[in-house]
Amino acid sequence: MQLTGRRISTTVMLVGTAITVYQVLSKPQPVAATLSVSAAQANAQAFDQKLEQVAAPRGAGSAPAEVHFTSDEVSSEMAQAAGAIPAAPQVATKPVNSASRASGVTAAPGGTPDQVNVKNYQVKLDGDIAHGQFLTQVAGRDI
Repeated sequence: MQLTGRRISTTVMLVGTAITVYQVLSKPQPVAATLSVSAAQANAQAFDQKLEQVAAPRGAGSAPAEVHFTSDEVSSEMAQAAGAIPAAPQVATKPVNSASRASGVTAAPGGTPDQVNVKNYQVKLDGDIAHGQFLTQVAGRDI
């Protein structure tokens, strides 16, 4: 058996096809760890408090407010906005209205074609890049 260009390219193509099929059929690793309901409520409440700090009026000479969100806070807020976790009681003096929330995701209870029912949210922040993984149902399968 001689090593010809055709045999080498065929072998490379078959190995590449096998790797591609394996990656397509394998389940992806979770982007972030799943939080308990109490931890998710606490993170969502921390997110709301940080939004209130940004929305609070500032004096003419004061510096603009700067807040930093964690991945768990963003994931928890998205899940709470979609109704996946119950809202924690507010301890702030003024409530945050729904228009000022950062996530405008709505979940459809019936899963109509216009709206998608998202079951799980996972967000990981790497510097200025947000990686998201969302679980929904399409054609009777969780994707």
